[in-house]
Amino acid sequence: MDENESRKERKRIRQREYAAANRKKTRQATREWRAKNAEAIKAYRKAYYSAHRAEIVEKARENYQSDPELYRSRNRKWYASHREAANQSSKDRQKKNLPAVRQRQANYREKNKGILREANREWRKANPDKMRACKRSWNSRNRDRIRETARAYAIVNAEEIKKRAQVWRKENPEAKRAHDHKRRARKRAADGSYTAADIKKIFDMQKGKCAYCRTSIRDGYHIDHIQPLSQGGSNWPKNLQLTCQPCNQKKHAADPLAFAQRTGRLL
Repeated sequence: MDENESRKERKRIRQREYAAANRKKTRQATREWRAKNAEAIKAYRKAYYSAHRAEIVEKARENYQSDPELYRSRNRKWYASHREAANQSSKDRQKKNLPAVRQRQANYREKNKGILREANREWRKANPDKMRACKRSWNSRNRDRIRETARAYAIVNAEEIKKRAQVWRKENPEAKRAHDHKRRARKRAADGSYTAADIKKIFDMQKGKCAYCRTSIRDGYHIDHIQPLSQGGSNWPKNLQLTCQPCNQKKHAADPLAFAQRTGRLL
């Protein structure tokens, strides 16, 4: 060891001895110096990190892998004590680097598409109420967007939609009738709606017979509004009855009492 190195070593020893003998005083002086030179320290650390980023990241990864549970525990403890500051810092960083953050998120989603799809499926299965609430909330905030997307889809896929509608109408005649009646009622500003299940219930209550002439309607029937929509009747199930085609065509939009008198069922 040459004279210069020897002198440096003796100086380091003296500094260590002084620091050990004057620990409180040294710490206080260090804190004061750091407070006065905060910006310079920050700039130095930033420059050092930029110059040695790969080494620092690799060292941090090695330390984490050596005892991951220890580091997770430290992270959780720190986050619990600094939750608001950490959340705000994260928001500020994302806002400042929005394009990069979005690109990184898109890359992650593309790389882990299968894992994310399965995780989302499991979450939806475990949280149906939350899922419905989220969907309702999103739909209410994006009504115009939904309409525009549906309109654009309908234009591009008009033929396919037409074929699907034809198949659906053929397979769901009761639901189709309910839909048509609901549309008519809406045009007349009538209150109420019903489903195919409601019609089945009425059919069973009438034992499969016309409400007027009592002939069998098992091969087909009309859904009649007892009080016609044109006369202020509602579209609720309680204002519905099932009739054969001739009776419904005779009644048309007549008042139920007037029709009963006309057909001799009421004096």
